[in-house]
Amino acid sequence: MNKLKKTSKIIITILTLALFTPVFFANPAFAAKLKGTITAENANYSTTEEVKEFFDKYGKLNNTKEIDKLLEMYDDNYLSADKFDKAKLKELALDSWKAYPRAKYEMKVLSVSSDYQNATVLVQESISGESESKVDYLSGNGYIESDALTVYYLKKFYTGWKIVSDYIIDEKTSLKYGVAKDITMKIDAPPLAQPAQEYSSIVRVDVPKEYVALVSINNEEITFPAQKAEEVFRTIKNDGIQERILKANTNKNNENAVASIGIAKTNITNRNVEVNIVGIAFLTSRVNLSHPMIPEKSDK
Repeated sequence: MNKLKKTSKIIITILTLALFTPVFFANPAFAAKLKGTITAENANYSTTEEVKEFFDKYGKLNNTKEIDKLLEMYDDNYLSADKFDKAKLKELALDSWKAYPRAKYEMKVLSVSSDYQNATVLVQESISGESESKVDYLSGNGYIESDALTVYYLKKFYTGWKIVSDYIIDEKTSLKYGVAKDITMKIDAPPLAQPAQEYSSIVRVDVPKEYVALVSINNEEITFPAQKAEEVFRTIKNDGIQERILKANTNKNNENAVASIGIAKTNITNRNVEVNIVGIAFLTSRVNLSHPMIPEKSDK
């Protein structure tokens, strides 16, 4: 009798499953819904290779300057740690490409931490090449070099991976004209600061004996459009080192320590001193005041 009851239960269970299974697979709307769902069962776990392919495409689009295709790699709700949204990002990219049309963009993925739907990617980035702008009293174009260490935050939607935010950990940039291109110089500043905190920015220039160097050191908030600080130039000391104590902004905006450097050559004739500017350089070093901004997202 017990065996009969158990057998009956098994038969009932099988019949129940048989009734529900056709409905489950034959329902087109339900099947379509399942098809786009990202779950642990249907996810592609080779996310590291996916992410590397993503950034390989990202680097190529930066060099071919295909703005629409590049922006497709960003989520519509993208927001950077510098508080730039997708619209500002487009303006920044177009302005940059106009100012440095021959500059080459390079990047290297250093590490990928990911699951089937989210990825945190550490990337080394660099830009180098001639600038379009010139200085009236100097021959030739300027030359830009920029190196950055950036964390990109990605999320996988039904349409693929998208950048939802990014955070530049460290960034140094130089733009040089004239003889400044051949002179070693750098600016140092702390990568992190608190609002209204004082910090030291140091500029080092290997000034050749035949030249005199003038420098102005300031800090400028990273905003769009950019706001230029007032410059006060001082002669760099004999050891080639100039330091200034800066006070971080109170707006909690990330900022740059900025050095404007003029290289001059002096000619003394008949008690007259003639000063000729033969080189100019602009150096920046990022100082972060904010933490990464990663907006919450809903699946698309």
